[in-house]
Amino acid sequence: MSDWIGLLDQSYESNSFTNSGPLAVLAETALSNYLGRDIESMVCSSNTSGLIASLIAFDLQGKKVIVSNNTFAATLHALISVGCLPIIADVNPLTWEIDTESVASILEDNEVGGLLFTRVHGFRRDITPLLDMCESLSIKVLIDSAAAFPARRNEYTAPINYLEVFSFHATKPLGIGEGGAVIGPPELISEVRKASNFGLSKPSSKFEDGINAKMDEFASARLIAGLMNFQDIATKRIEFVNSLSKLFHKSDSIQTALDTGNTSWAFFPIVFPSEDDLIYFQN
Repeated sequence: MSDWIGLLDQSYESNSFTNSGPLAVLAETALSNYLGRDIESMVCSSNTSGLIASLIAFDLQGKKVIVSNNTFAATLHALISVGCLPIIADVNPLTWEIDTESVASILEDNEVGGLLFTRVHGFRRDITPLLDMCESLSIKVLIDSAAAFPARRNEYTAPINYLEVFSFHATKPLGIGEGGAVIGPPELISEVRKASNFGLSKPSSKFEDGINAKMDEFASARLIAGLMNFQDIATKRIEFVNSLSKLFHKSDSIQTALDTGNTSWAFFPIVFPSEDDLIYFQN
């Protein structure tokens, strides 16, 4: 607790506890330093609020958006809150995520404005082919990476042309209680900031579509402190998962995740061929 309580002295000195206070600014800098120098970060109150602000920034209100049939309810909540029209896509049975072929099939019969891709179970797989296809068709991409904060630093070695949202909820690998962050190119993050502040770009401007998605100084302090030792914690999670993988690979009836990338492992999902196998395993 002392790691983050002491940071609040800056907030008390400035008498600022929200609206991009000093610790929110420091938290965004710390995130960018961890993720990659070319990454622009914006902290927010939750993953859900970050998704909503990002959809507004993409101007996807009233437009069709492809979304996975294997995701958390908040992903759909964000789409419905903004007035998007969800187009549900099947997932690849091996990756449990939307793949390029499923998106291509939907595009044959639908005029789509965006893709909301879920990094299922926090896996950080390479989805470059899908991103390239969307870019070629001018489809805006938002990635729900709620549980997929990278385990190791410098995940992004080049600028990105999409928006990605992380959760810092207590159940996530980098858990601070509640909070989130949106990353992307500076011009898009500027629009997300506007949408996160009731659609205001400055106090004297007129209101446009938006919500209140700002992170307060107390959550920002916890995020800064959490980042300080996150990589050590993630390394221990990876070591534990490696042990579990060796155990479950001995069974022909259990499917484990493939090609998970720089995953920090909020949990270790496994798939059984039938409900009977699952019940037998539980017993």
